[in-house]
Amino acid sequence: VVLIREDCRLHDNPALHAASEDHPWVVPLYVHGDDDPSPWPVRGAGLWWRHASLECFDSSLRLLGSRIVYRKGQLLEQVMDVLLATGATALHLNLQLEPWHHTRDLELESTIAGSGIQVRSFTAMVMKFEPWEERRAKKDSRLDDEGPRLVQEPLPTVRKKLPAPPDGWPM
Repeated sequence: VVLIREDCRLHDNPALHAASEDHPWVVPLYVHGDDDPSPWPVRGAGLWWRHASLECFDSSLRLLGSRIVYRKGQLLEQVMDVLLATGATALHLNLQLEPWHHTRDLELESTIAGSGIQVRSFTAMVMKFEPWEERRAKKDSRLDDEGPRLVQEPLPTVRKKLPAPPDGWPM
């Protein structure tokens, strides 16, 4: 399962790329969370633009034999439901930068991994490092002499077929 958030693209999408390389099938999942921790949740025109982005991304995925599974509700419940319904062995996600989303992602990763499902998270929205890595580097003297991480080249566009799970698409 690949959790889709702000990363509606086939090109340079580390979570989708890794899932497509490592697993025989991939379920892209978008959850419109009732429990979004953001102090400024997306509303109005922002929701319209998000819908348009997801619709366009879904069209791209359909050319590869895939599609987005849409869910609404609490993020953890919906992710766990899709993982269990499909028999998936892994959850892939691109990290979000805002501190409230980072905290939510850490909780999500911990809970899912605690259930025995592999969780892989990826840096996708920044060129050098995540904001919390910089803070950690300042606190950890072992990292002071390492210097900045190298900027990684963009990943190629996912082009291989992404078949449905063995038991079909979850509803």
